[in-house]
Amino acid sequence: MSTKAAMAFAQRILTDQDFQLNAAGAIEGKAGTDVTDALIQFGSRGGLEITAEELLTVRDALTGDDRLSDKSLDLVVGGSEDDQLTNVDLGNILQQQQGTLQMMSNISKQMYDTAMSIIRKIGG
Repeated sequence: MSTKAAMAFAQRILTDQDFQLNAAGAIEGKAGTDVTDALIQFGSRGGLEITAEELLTVRDALTGDDRLSDKSLDLVVGGSEDDQLTNVDLGNILQQQQGTLQMMSNISKQMYDTAMSIIRKIGG
């Protein structure tokens, strides 16, 4: 895809709310280069061949009246450094919660198995 077509992709993200929501869904939960890769894959599903370099060129080219807001730039090229760090922190918290839930599940199963063993021995 040319830089001109990449610019059209960025403008479509900004002006077409459904397209924007689909793009946001494609990058949800991702950080850093994963976001850029997700946008590239999102574009290719729509028949657009986009490269990371073209996305960065579009970001750098948008100045003056056409300048994108920081939020829009983040959507087009993958988020700011702070957003990426926040996503990493949230991922770590989610992993800790999943580990805690798994541990509680294991404890609950062990208590159930112990109770059933006692009941079986009493029954005889």
